[in-house]
Amino acid sequence: MFGAQAWKRYFRPIAPLNIWGYWFAWSPVLAIGGLLMGSYIQREWFSGQDWSADWTPTTDFGIHLNFAYVVGAAIIVGLYWLNHFGIKESALTQLVFGVCSLVPLGLLIIVPIFQGKIEMDNFSPFAVPGAHG
Repeated sequence: MFGAQAWKRYFRPIAPLNIWGYWFAWSPVLAIGGLLMGSYIQREWFSGQDWSADWTPTTDFGIHLNFAYVVGAAIIVGLYWLNHFGIKESALTQLVFGVCSLVPLGLLIIVPIFQGKIEMDNFSPFAVPGAHG
């Protein structure tokens, strides 16, 4: 949008071309990023999923589908959904991710206290050894 605003004062027809060019250049990145994420997820957590399907309705055209493609497409659709519906759903998603990451951290802090694996005497007096003032 910044590029379009800059071009408006010089030559208005270039403004929409600038926006389209930006979109056109970044669209393949979505497919590449989705496929990379799908491949990483498959290798890390679903290495046994090695199925694939090929359809060739004509001799010139064929469709290849595998687990990484499906996961990558699901990630792209999910991100599109978050962007389409706006900040409210994105904020809710961030809240869920935040809670999901803080719960294990909280358990790592609290559970050892109740199991007696932490000596509370180490916390008092709360002072830096050898410090004055």
